[in-house]
Amino acid sequence: MLDEMAGKGCHPDEANHGTIVSGRGALDAFNNMKRNACFPNALSYSTLIDGFSKAGDQDGAMFIWNDMITSGFKPNIVVYTNMVDVFCKKMMFDLAENFIDKMLMDNCPRNTVTFNMLIGSLCDWRVGRAMG
Repeated sequence: MLDEMAGKGCHPDEANHGTIVSGRGALDAFNNMKRNACFPNALSYSTLIDGFSKAGDQDGAMFIWNDMITSGFKPNIVVYTNMVDVFCKKMMFDLAENFIDKMLMDNCPRNTVTFNMLIGSLCDWRVGRAMG
C-alpha cells in the first residue's frame, strides 16, 4: 500500500507508516519505514509496542523498546505499561516489576493501570496454580 502511494506521487509520512505498522508484518513495515527515510516518532514506537503487547510478543516488544531507547526517545507511561503487560502475559513477573521500578528511576509516573496489570496477572497466575 505504501509503495502504491509513493508510485502515485503521494509520499507516505509517519502517520501513514504508523497505521500500517500497527497491523500485520509490523517489523517489516517498521524497517521499511526507516529504509524510506521516514523515521519513527514517539507515536510509532508506542503503537508498535502496544501491538506486540497485545500479541504477547516479548521479543518484538523488546526489539522496538531497544530501538526506541537507542534512538533517543524517552518512553512514556503508556509504553512502560505496555511493556509490563508483555512480561505479565509471559508470567515474567520479575521483569515486569523491573520495568515498574525503571519508571520511577526515569521519573515516569506510575498509575493504577500499571499496578493493576501486574496485580491482576499475579492473581490470575496464583488462581491458575491453585486450580491445577
